[in-house]
Amino acid sequence: MYQKAADKGNICAQTVLGRLYLVGDDSIGFMTDESKGIALLTQAADKGHGDAINQLGWCYFEGKGVEGDKEKARQMWEKAASMGHAESEFDLATSMGSLRDPQLALPYLKGAAEKGHTVAIGVLGEWYLRGYGVEQDDHRGVQMCTLAAKRGHAEAIVSLALHVLKDSEGAEDNRQAREYLEVGAEQGNTTALLELGRLYRAGIDGIPADYTKAARYLQEAADGGEYGALIVLAFMYEREEGFPRDEEKFKALLLQAGEAGELEGYYHLACWYTRHNDHKKGGYYLFLAAEGGDLVAQGALLHCYRSGYGMFPIDEAKFAFWKRHWRIAE
Repeated sequence: MYQKAADKGNICAQTVLGRLYLVGDDSIGFMTDESKGIALLTQAADKGHGDAINQLGWCYFEGKGVEGDKEKARQMWEKAASMGHAESEFDLATSMGSLRDPQLALPYLKGAAEKGHTVAIGVLGEWYLRGYGVEQDDHRGVQMCTLAAKRGHAEAIVSLALHVLKDSEGAEDNRQAREYLEVGAEQGNTTALLELGRLYRAGIDGIPADYTKAARYLQEAADGGEYGALIVLAFMYEREEGFPRDEEKFKALLLQAGEAGELEGYYHLACWYTRHNDHKKGGYYLFLAAEGGDLVAQGALLHCYRSGYGMFPIDEAKFAFWKRHWRIAE
């Protein structure tokens, strides 16, 4: 059906077929053919189809079926955005890494949000709540996050929950935040799972501590890739919170977290070995955390070189070198 429509010049069919050829789909008998995919998308894009232009932008961005060219990708997204294509504006805000530069991202993010792009609305709402790249405006942030949450954007739901907890006036607010987090967790959002685990571990007004629930949520978060949850679980084992004290499990979870990129795991492992007078291992994990970018570990390592501690003798040359390397101010 799509093929016949595409052969007759239907730009929607050309765009759908182009995408299918790019990725292939054995279930409906489509083998991957990137050259055909690019040709069909180009036909639709030349006739002004926004989705086709956007998809071609991604092809240039990723080097799929064409030679990679990020400037060409940007130009194509700019073209689609000028035609009112919200997804392209959002891609301009995010794909070039520009969310780390809010002044660069903000015009595109606002443009996508004004066109009704759900994720853009949620991200911009979070920015207003945090005062990131924009003047802090809790009222506007809550409005935008609420709208995005109603459309099913889990990250916006989590932003609302954390905002409510930050300004909580007691049990009613805390339970409202928990409800938001539960909605996010049901959608598989790992941050929501992590925050629920923290809530039930700590216990707050209106939400009594429940170590069984805490451990379940934390494990689900870790299984979903939120490896900071492993650190929280580790301390539950060390402090006998729902588990018998198990320092081997404590160390194993911290190591797992560190190896997964949560450098705080290495830092806490360094602290444990140092407390138990194994300065060699303590120094090893401290250096792993510091060189990986953990700011607390960097400060601790510099202190060791300056004052002489554990396996680190006083060494002003190393102190000065690593201080410059990590660009740490006085």
